[in-house]
Amino acid sequence: MADDEGDVLYEGLLQLRFALSFQEYYGVFTDTGVLRLYADEASATARPGTTVKQTRVVKVKEWSGETMFGAHENSFKIVTQKGSEVPAAARNRIEGTLWVKSITAVTEPESHEGLKLQKHKRKAARALEKEKKRQEEYEARAKAHRALPTVPSGKPDVPPISYLTDPRRTRLDARNFPKYREHLKAHKIETRLTASLDEAKKEEEKKKKKSKRKKKGDDDDTDDVEAPTSDVPPPPPPTASSLAPLPAPGAIDFEMCAKFNNLLKLGLSHDEVKNFMTAEGHSPAVLDQTSQYLSQSSLAPPPSQTAEAPLKAPGSPLKKARKSRTPHGMPPPSQMTSAPAPGVEAPPPPPARKSLLDQIKSGFSFKKKS
Repeated sequence: MADDEGDVLYEGLLQLRFALSFQEYYGVFTDTGVLRLYADEASATARPGTTVKQTRVVKVKEWSGETMFGAHENSFKIVTQKGSEVPAAARNRIEGTLWVKSITAVTEPESHEGLKLQKHKRKAARALEKEKKRQEEYEARAKAHRALPTVPSGKPDVPPISYLTDPRRTRLDARNFPKYREHLKAHKIETRLTASLDEAKKEEEKKKKKSKRKKKGDDDDTDDVEAPTSDVPPPPPPTASSLAPLPAPGAIDFEMCAKFNNLLKLGLSHDEVKNFMTAEGHSPAVLDQTSQYLSQSSLAPPPSQTAEAPLKAPGSPLKKARKSRTPHGMPPPSQMTSAPAPGVEAPPPPPARKSLLDQIKSGFSFKKKS
């Protein structure tokens, strides 16, 4: 302990930070570099051997004269009597774990260090007051929130969740599809879902209407044989085609020809087409005349040939034909590459154009314009 004893450089109150907070001690600092800290002045004078904290500040042998600490940006400096400043190294500061806030501030409040310390204290007090006020506001808000009436445990009287506007909805609502559809119908909301459903319904209605129409036509045929009863509904009004007068023997209804020809192209025989169009309400006499005209003309194959080898159906009549990729104005490839009819002779191919070399060899022949 002989090394520790020496001339006392400073003895008095110190505000030091050994850990997280600043604490006030009674310190005794000697020129050998040993700093002893006591709880208060009484304990320092009564029991000088028992210290609260004791540390050795390095490089103390180089100091001379009256020494004091000063805190500047979390580092301390040593100020000698001559006024030269020796900053402490970071290694020493970490080893000693000692930040001396101020010595002169305790004894001389009007000094530069004392003014800095008072400013620091005021700033810390303002921060503490601000935090305290914030905490009080939070407590008041929490108390007001707890005072609000609670929702009863029963079913609350609130409107149901809207599938379109409520933010609580999730992608799982799509799995609840029937309920979603009912919701859309109830609120008369048109979306992609309802639109597609309506289109499907229209197609079903079309099919139903077509089937009813055929059945009614069949009923008309049977009404001629059996007397109508009171339960059976009255027959439908005659169609425009049945009311139209019969064409003269020389005149031909070309619209009827087109319909007849289309059905023939589907692979039906003449008799089947007649039966089908008679069921639709067309006149049998007009159909016979059209069949005879088509069988004589070269537009359609004769009925015997159609019955023997029916043509292949081009596809579903309900589907749209796929657009051809041929340039505009040119016939489709099926017509371009179709083989000529067996009875009709193919026209002779055009004469081959002479190449330039052949024309040079044979000599150019110029046709004189008359």
